[in-house]
Amino acid sequence: MIRIFLDITFFLMIVSSFTLTAINGLSSLSLLLTIIFLVGLLVQQRKLLIYNLMFLPVSFMIYNILSLAWGGTSEETFKVVSAILFGIAIFIGLRTGNRVQILVWSLIVCAVANVVFSYNNISMFQADEESRVAGLFGNANDVAVFLSLAAFVIYFLSSKRTWLTKIMTFGLLMFVFIFTGSRQGLFLVVFIMTSIFLDFSGNLRGSLRHFRWPILVVVFIMLIGVFQVAMTYSDDIIVLKRLELFLEGNEKGSAKTRSFMIEKGIQLWQDSPLWGWGAGGFRSNAFFGAYSHNTFVEILVNYGLIGFSLFYGFFAIIFYEGLKSPNKSKASLGMQMVFMLFVLGMWAVLFRSKSGWLFLGIAAYCVSIRNLVAKPVQERIS
Repeated sequence: MIRIFLDITFFLMIVSSFTLTAINGLSSLSLLLTIIFLVGLLVQQRKLLIYNLMFLPVSFMIYNILSLAWGGTSEETFKVVSAILFGIAIFIGLRTGNRVQILVWSLIVCAVANVVFSYNNISMFQADEESRVAGLFGNANDVAVFLSLAAFVIYFLSSKRTWLTKIMTFGLLMFVFIFTGSRQGLFLVVFIMTSIFLDFSGNLRGSLRHFRWPILVVVFIMLIGVFQVAMTYSDDIIVLKRLELFLEGNEKGSAKTRSFMIEKGIQLWQDSPLWGWGAGGFRSNAFFGAYSHNTFVEILVNYGLIGFSLFYGFFAIIFYEGLKSPNKSKASLGMQMVFMLFVLGMWAVLFRSKSGWLFLGIAAYCVSIRNLVAKPVQERIS
């Protein structure tokens, strides 16, 4: 009975995190469901298990809370704690039960909900900055990142790659490419499409396998041609229009603002290099009224070198464990996700995002198929 309860809670926890995020009064429901899920796991297991991979995320969460003592804001601290607990719940939930397909279906529900909610925006879409589709997130970049990474998980972790799975995957990637105008999304779409093609070519059988590399070269040349054609008609695709302006140095909007943010962030970090300014330190001290849109800068400013080491140390541990894992196919997925999130950090702030911690939790699960769990450290609950 408790297994069914946990599975339902796991599903609702994920769905609420990516559909209710912008609704006042309901946006904290996912945190409540996360806590209920973790408590339910404790009751089910009847013991507290310590997972080696969770040491750094838990340490980073504690350090985030401690930063309240030297300038951190309670709102930002709460947001980061909520995101990290969510990622931990994803990891432990996948490790302690066969919930991978629940995860896949919950992401499908969230993705479809965000696309359906965007119907009115799509009907009035004009391929310009003002009409970028933002989904239920209220932010075009956030919805682009979530839908892209969801497409990756749907494709690679589904039990069977049916035509429906493939249509869903490519449909989401094309939605991101056409409607969100997000350069973060463009990077993810290109990376994920490359991963899918490499996976396809690696699974070729018979005589076709001997022509894998020539096929890759031909496809690469074709992609260059497609890109050239797309750039010719870039006025009809907002993300290419924005990319073209950025490459020409003619963009007057977000790119220049973000470069100023990075410069200011480096200055702030140099004033407090070890401890940082506390959670939300960039927003409070940089006078932009927003976060820096760069994970590296944001963490250095808020948490200094200590927080930077804890957060990105987790990336390094996942990659290291992936190299040692005997399950190379699953481990490869985890390492790809870590690499995507690492590069994405140049344009997005991931440590305060449930999307970021969702996929870090999944990546940790993918590389931890081998037995990485330590011994129980508490007596059984009576």
